Amino acid sequence: MSIGKKLYAGFGLVLVILVGLFLVNSFAALRERTARSESAASLKSVQTIETVRLQIMLNRLNLDNFLLSGDPRDEEKVNKGITELTDALKQGEAQAANDVVRTTLIQVESTEANWSDNFAKPLLAKRHQVDSGDSTVSDLQIFYLQKDPAS
Repeated sequence: MSIGKKLYAGFGLVLVILVGLFLVNSFAALRERTARSESAASLKSVQTIETVRLQIMLNRLNLDNFLLSGDPRDEEKVNKGITELTDALKQGEAQAANDVVRTTLIQVESTEANWSDNFAKPLLAKRHQVDSGDSTVSDLQIFYLQKDPAS
């Protein structure tokens, strides 16, 4: 084999190696983009869940504050919080990339609507009765315990 043929063979081998490296690199870049987008979707889901958890906690805290103090600002915070929670849940359901997350957010929305309608709003109304003098604080305490706040 002559030197020219050896040079052509070596050059051809280098080109084959370069094409192979190009294909491996392209595959790695594609996997990186896929992993990055999945990671971003997971992060968005976690942020949505944490936003919902925070709003649920704030709603309960503001309800307790209103029941103790009767301050209308706390009642306004409860009502605003319920609205914000519903909005966050709807937005999270629309943006959820995973069916499990979407289903969970729908269940949380149902549970929170039930909490609002069957627990928070009756207690708000009972506190208004206390403020107007139609009921006593002890009646409010009994009503609160009958509603079973632990459930």
